[in-house]
Amino acid sequence: MTTVVEAVAVGMLVMLAAASALGAHLDFTLILWPYYVAVAALYGVITALARSIWPSVVLHTAGNLYSNVDLLLHGRAEWQAPAAEAVV
Repeated sequence: MTTVVEAVAVGMLVMLAAASALGAHLDFTLILWPYYVAVAALYGVITALARSIWPSVVLHTAGNLYSNVDLLLHGRAEWQAPAAEAVV
């Protein structure tokens, strides 16, 4: 039986390897590293709890679709948008 820690580690390695091999996540910068690690850990936990990779595949696909549509509509990633001005 796979432990949650092992599943998280495998999820992180698979995500990083796939991103590198496929050229995905070209906006990757050091500042986004904690986000990608957290998402990979979440996918690993979901995979371990469900005992299937498919729930994580569906979530990752949905996230990619959302991000790509948002990029298409607004011309830049959400994290690249200027901060909104403070309302006083």
